[in-house]
Amino acid sequence: MLQPPTAEEQRRERNQAWKKKMDRPSCAFSWLRASNPAPWAVRCPDTGDTAAGRSAGASILHKWWQKLWTTAVATPAAKVARFLEHFGPWLGVPLQHEAFDLTGDDLRRSAKKMRGSACGTDGLGVEALLLLPPAAWDRLAHFFSYLELVGDWPEALTHWKVVFIPKEGVEQSGAPDADRVRPIAVGTVLYRVWAATRAREFSEHA
Repeated sequence: MLQPPTAEEQRRERNQAWKKKMDRPSCAFSWLRASNPAPWAVRCPDTGDTAAGRSAGASILHKWWQKLWTTAVATPAAKVARFLEHFGPWLGVPLQHEAFDLTGDDLRRSAKKMRGSACGTDGLGVEALLLLPPAAWDRLAHFFSYLELVGDWPEALTHWKVVFIPKEGVEQSGAPDADRVRPIAVGTVLYRVWAATRAREFSEHA
């Protein structure tokens, strides 16, 4: 009768597998980059000050990007009215589309395509979501259908985090300027699964 491997044998086997993997230069370089990440830093374009900590860096990013975001949302109603006044005649008739009923299978299919995507502010990842049984996916479909009907979303699903990614061509070794990063908003996985499902449906039946 075969005996299961001991803990020492398992450890030795993992080490041998890791050493074999590190024989490939691409894997070795990836491991080195992950083991020695570049220091987190950002520079203010106006003053040239560099912040090496996340708290101070977030302050620089907030002050710089607030100028753009605040301008964009200061008077939304007036801006929309001016836009419609100038371009309304060219907009045509809005596309009418009746949404199909959500199913658990639809949501799970969208989640499978999102493997490896970032977690939201709640820390829940797609991989954890995919462990749910079929009955739970059906309940989620009913839950989202109800939200679509009443139009009132739970506050927990409206929280987003903004990640700033250096733009192409920005030197990675130094601190990028606050105006040379690209802000990307990341919402909760549940919301993104619902949005991806509806977006796919509209694209397929447009």
